[in-house]
Amino acid sequence: MMLTLRYSLLVGTLFLVLGLFLPFWPVLLELRGVSAADIGLLLAATTWIKIAGLPLWGRLADRRGDVRHVLALLGLGSLVAYLWLGVAQGFAWLLLGHLLLGFFFNPLIPITDSEILKAGRSRGLDYGRIRLWGSIAFIIGNFVGGEIVELADGLWFLGVIVGSLAVTFGVSLSLPRMPRRPRHTRSDGWRVLLGDRRFLALVLTAGCLQASHAAYYAVASITWLAAGHSESTIAWLWAEGVLVEILLLAYGSRLLHRLGPVRLLTLAGLAGIVRWTATGLSSDLPLLIAVQALHALTFAAAHLGTVHLIARVVPATAAASGQSLYAALQGGVMLGLALILSGYLYDISPAASFAAMAALSAAGLLLSLAWRRRLGQE
Repeated sequence: MMLTLRYSLLVGTLFLVLGLFLPFWPVLLELRGVSAADIGLLLAATTWIKIAGLPLWGRLADRRGDVRHVLALLGLGSLVAYLWLGVAQGFAWLLLGHLLLGFFFNPLIPITDSEILKAGRSRGLDYGRIRLWGSIAFIIGNFVGGEIVELADGLWFLGVIVGSLAVTFGVSLSLPRMPRRPRHTRSDGWRVLLGDRRFLALVLTAGCLQASHAAYYAVASITWLAAGHSESTIAWLWAEGVLVEILLLAYGSRLLHRLGPVRLLTLAGLAGIVRWTATGLSSDLPLLIAVQALHALTFAAAHLGTVHLIARVVPATAAASGQSLYAALQGGVMLGLALILSGYLYDISPAASFAAMAALSAAGLLLSLAWRRRLGQE
């Protein structure tokens, strides 16, 4: 029970930071006089650095075996990066701060996922029940972030983030000591994973499913504002997506037992085709409320199936590397490219942007069917 609470607190602090950062950090930068173009470049730098940082930190975690100090170092580095950003002036110093932030913060979630899954196998912990606290914390960040972003020029906003990361640091050190891997033991690093066809098939399949959310992240709010919906309505639409995500994660172990992880990916692909097609065709509020409920499948079911499949197809000696390399390829490369595509297509037509997302979901669906045996579903 206490171990579940520690992991839940660790996940909660990480996603509280995300719930504050993703919607409101651009607002705070704008209040400090940073142009929209420069904000885009800074956020892109935070995303793209994960392509280099995630595999490196994942390999380090696997080589050590006991990752408590790796997680603590990442939490401390993220804390220092935010303190840096709090005082940085000028684009060059802000860029350095965002690179540091991306390098230290991005690996925290996949390495934490890897550790929770290990604890699930050895100590019977339920990954979904722990992960849902991240979603709850993300919603809290969404709702309180707007209230504190302008207090003392963002001082309170940064204070909450720094305080959360201080808790991350402390909780990481309080996790159970795991045996260190003997020095002569060779860990299976990312080079081995890149040569594993099952792992690459999984990255491509799950990457298509998760990258299909690019238009949702980039242009959905803009589209809905243009359609006449208020900011509060849009906030509740986003909150609905996270709430249904929480519900699915709460019962995730039952779904995994009944359907298996590959069928969860297939279900996510089907739901994505419906969701993004409908979102592109109409912005009527009743329809949006209905299709937002599909976030439970397009995101949460895909995520749940993916992390369990990675744990199945990746050697135990490369568990953290597997989760981290997947996050780098999916979140850094595939999602990054999809974000560029969605923005380009949006300038042509919002419907075209969401149609491309439906096509990505269809690709993920077909890949989940074609690679079913290779993904470990005999």
